[in-house]
Amino acid sequence: MCGIIGSSLLKIFLLQKNTVYIKGVNHLMDNREKWIDTVKGIAMFLVVLGHCGKDNLIYNGIYWVHLPLFIIVSGILFHVNKKWRGQSFTENIIHKSKQLLYPYIMFGLLLIISRYLNYIVTGFKFRLSTYLNLIARLENSTNWFLPILFFSEIIFIFIIKRINVNLSSTKGIIKVLICVLAFVGLTALFVTLKTHFINNLFLTRTFTILGRISSFSVFLLIGYLFANIFEHYKLICIKNKNILLPILTFIFVIVFYICNSGVLGPCDLHFIRWNNTVVYFIASCISCCAFIGIFAITKYNNAIFNTIGVNSLIINGTHNSIYIKHFARRIVSENLSYIYQISTVGPLCVAALTIIIELLVVVPILQKAFPFVTDISQIQKLIKNNKKQ
Repeated sequence: MCGIIGSSLLKIFLLQKNTVYIKGVNHLMDNREKWIDTVKGIAMFLVVLGHCGKDNLIYNGIYWVHLPLFIIVSGILFHVNKKWRGQSFTENIIHKSKQLLYPYIMFGLLLIISRYLNYIVTGFKFRLSTYLNLIARLENSTNWFLPILFFSEIIFIFIIKRINVNLSSTKGIIKVLICVLAFVGLTALFVTLKTHFINNLFLTRTFTILGRISSFSVFLLIGYLFANIFEHYKLICIKNKNILLPILTFIFVIVFYICNSGVLGPCDLHFIRWNNTVVYFIASCISCCAFIGIFAITKYNNAIFNTIGVNSLIINGTHNSIYIKHFARRIVSENLSYIYQISTVGPLCVAALTIIIELLVVVPILQKAFPFVTDISQIQKLIKNNKKQ
């Protein structure tokens, strides 16, 4: 069954040779290496898989790597795209607002519309204030990721510009590592404060948000550091890839296995929940950097995961909020109940079908019929066209 789903995904890609990239997010697509989008695509698939149920043999391990992978890749892209260095801090804020905060608001509106339609069809309770409150509290379904990434990227830009980091020198690397340690310490502090004030809802939410931002900042800095170091030693790594690849693969498998076994306890970045903050960052950074290193050295890219990675903004924004995942689960559970009940295979099939629906239906509709959902410039174009008329 999984093979059939995989081949179906391939057919979708072949049918959509001229995949439309999300404007404003992938503006460097032609100037960056495709393996980066493959890694993003794998991370996005793991995110969807993690949302498809706990009856999954790799469920624990997924939560140690899927979001860190995304964020570390974002740090790598800061190295790939140096345009932000030439912009003022205000220009960076405006650019990141359009790139991350605007889609967050638009996906919030989609969430409200989908819940209202559900109320009309099923009579399920709907209260507008509830969803507006979720959006205001940065808890808009799976899209909580976007505003947290916005704040952490702004902090990242401020720090890198402020301390004038030159990673070609040992001094520059030390500066970044000090910043990493500082954010690890802040995260540990916010986790402690969140637990201490567990009976105060406002403080709990506040420290959770601050903990997310500081956690994201750690992974952004690690990604930026990784990209710079890899660029410096790129030729050496490629020359010795026959030695490095087995080592990186071994490191990733062992660390992922340990994380997945439950020995280190549960992990969820959304709730900044783990047993030990330092252990969390060490395990996540080592496993993610080893995984990314494999793709960086081999430059391996996969057409299917490239497509998923390029369209990850829409997939993340809609797979849960507008019931795509729920629809996929219903199809699999009702028509393939014998497969759905098999541990790991069931969630895997639901995740794969969710991705298929996203790529075949949701992504094309939003990009062609409603491009303004992810691209604010489309609204500006509509306004200009209306004025001309």
